[in-house]
Amino acid sequence: MKIFDARSARSLDSTPDRIRIGVIRLRHWHVHPVGVASTTFAGQATYLIEVTYQLELEPDLPPLRWFEFCLKLVEAQSGQATILDTLPRMAGTPTPGTAYVISKHLDLVPADDAAAVDGFQPTTTTAIVVDGIGSPEIRWRHTALETSGIQSGSYVAWLVLLVSDTQPEQVFEIAAEYGMDTNRDCTPFQRTTRFPLTLRPSRGIAHSVLSEPAPAITPTTETVVAIERAGDQARTFICHAHDDTAHKRAVRALARVLLDAGIDIHLDTWDEGRRRDWQHWAINQITEADFVVIVASPVCRAVGDGTYRGMEHGGIRSELDIIRNILHQHPKWQDYLLPVVLPGESIDNLPLFLRPQTADHFLIKELTLTGVNGLITAMHETPRRAWPLR
Repeated sequence: MKIFDARSARSLDSTPDRIRIGVIRLRHWHVHPVGVASTTFAGQATYLIEVTYQLELEPDLPPLRWFEFCLKLVEAQSGQATILDTLPRMAGTPTPGTAYVISKHLDLVPADDAAAVDGFQPTTTTAIVVDGIGSPEIRWRHTALETSGIQSGSYVAWLVLLVSDTQPEQVFEIAAEYGMDTNRDCTPFQRTTRFPLTLRPSRGIAHSVLSEPAPAITPTTETVVAIERAGDQARTFICHAHDDTAHKRAVRALARVLLDAGIDIHLDTWDEGRRRDWQHWAINQITEADFVVIVASPVCRAVGDGTYRGMEHGGIRSELDIIRNILHQHPKWQDYLLPVVLPGESIDNLPLFLRPQTADHFLIKELTLTGVNGLITAMHETPRRAWPLR
């Protein structure tokens, strides 16, 4: 017997989508509130959490023999949080995809009724060892069954989470460890990071992954309308120069506010942590984006106008070269390049190829939802690009 309707109750949190630990990158997580009688767990609430993550391996890396993915619940002030049940479970061989429901005892059990499904666990291709059910910490250890090792791909896991019924969010600590077949002096890598997952979202605004506190926001009617209209998760790449610490902090604040407004933001500092070809990364980010936000600064202007003579700031030099080249081939792409002037900055620090004096630009007076309302509206009002950039 189903005790809740996940299809109507679930919400999507984009916060995890900015987390990367080594070769593992998190994706959006689904939160499904579960209706439980107060006599079962008085003062507590239960959630079914769909955990999604991606294993991203470079082609030239040695085979991945095993990897371990760990989730730890950081205890909230309101009480202890516990993982009551989880998927996948122990398996020594590949297991077929299976549909599950939550029982009245809050266990995940295989579904007998195909129409009454709370979650689906995809086919597994590795041996799996699970540790921690019934505690605040769960670990999945995946081991390759073939000599070719574990391959890149998407993974899904499920948690039955028990927390205080007054708790609006749960902080997760994520850790990853893995081993490769290599003759080099290489030891398994492990790192932890934390982020808050919204359990009871307000107005559909997601959290961000950044550690700095978010600016105080008091949405106005105008702001809320803009957020709702921007709910299509427009993919947006922020192109900016690393002029100084203050400028980088302001750019991160802009990214955080846009992320909280439902925009799918991509930023270089959110993808740091492992060796990569940043030129290829920039090409992919720019050509796959719906919009490119270009942030004014003295270095950005100098690089864009060809007057910069230094050897530093390789990132902005590569990105603006790519943008100018694409714009030469596709002049109508101009509508998808959004020049932004942050508080305290000048329009004079926008590159001339963006036509700052003769075309629209976006003057951000404050880094709040109200302050970026015009930028969000422009994203919504511009028709989606239906032609490829490469």
